[in-house]
Amino acid sequence: MRFSLLALTSALLAPLALAQDATAPVAPLVEIGSTWPDLDTSLAGNREVINGAPARVNIAFKNTDPSEALVVSHVQGAWYDLAKPDIVVRNMTVSKLNTPVPPTGSLNIPYQFTTDLDPGTLGLLLTVYFTSAANPATTFQALAHNATVIISDPPFSIFDPSVLFLYTTLLALMAGIAYYAYGAFIAPPSAGKKRSTGAKKVAKAEPVEAVAPVEASAGATTSTKGYDESWIPEHHLRPRSRQSGARPSTPRGGSAKKVQKSKGVTLGEAI
Repeated sequence: MRFSLLALTSALLAPLALAQDATAPVAPLVEIGSTWPDLDTSLAGNREVINGAPARVNIAFKNTDPSEALVVSHVQGAWYDLAKPDIVVRNMTVSKLNTPVPPTGSLNIPYQFTTDLDPGTLGLLLTVYFTSAANPATTFQALAHNATVIISDPPFSIFDPSVLFLYTTLLALMAGIAYYAYGAFIAPPSAGKKRSTGAKKVAKAEPVEAVAPVEASAGATTSTKGYDESWIPEHHLRPRSRQSGARPSTPRGGSAKKVQKSKGVTLGEAI
């Protein structure tokens, strides 16, 4: 019963499938090929790509239809694993064209790219996408390139600008560290630092010669302050005595001997 039901279903759907195939657009007839213009002949046919260096593939596209014009929209590439072709390692840059190709016309498509992959061997796929000028809603594709490519790192060179810049930066950094270490731990202190950090010298006190006492003039009164107050007006002496708490000055008519006795030395002895 199940077998008869499946047979009946397939019999009913078969005409619909044939009708869809009849209405599906037919892909235009094209011829396509690729070349490596920068390929080194010393590689014995092996295609090698250097990381960071530009590589170029020329794609020759030819429209073999005598009546239908085509429009090449873009070219896209991809790297795939040779052991597992279904696994895409990395997609490449899309090169947009939108270039018309007349009937029986040809188009040369240069495709340039750069790589940044691990060294090894990968497969390279390049596909061209195009449409019919009469029916641009439908896009067709044609395989332009499918080959094994060797990916290598660039050879080391001391004159490489990036290497020179790296060496210059490292040398400048090391010189700065060495200069700081020398100034902080090795270099002796300067003369100015020696003067500032040295012991302070104490100046020696020079002996002062004793000054001989001055003879007091007749009628002058010598106070305990060490100067003659006889010529100072009396109204200037009273406020000072009140502020300082000193005794009032001796009257002019007083005896000079009494004043000198306060020091324990008479005027006659001082002379």
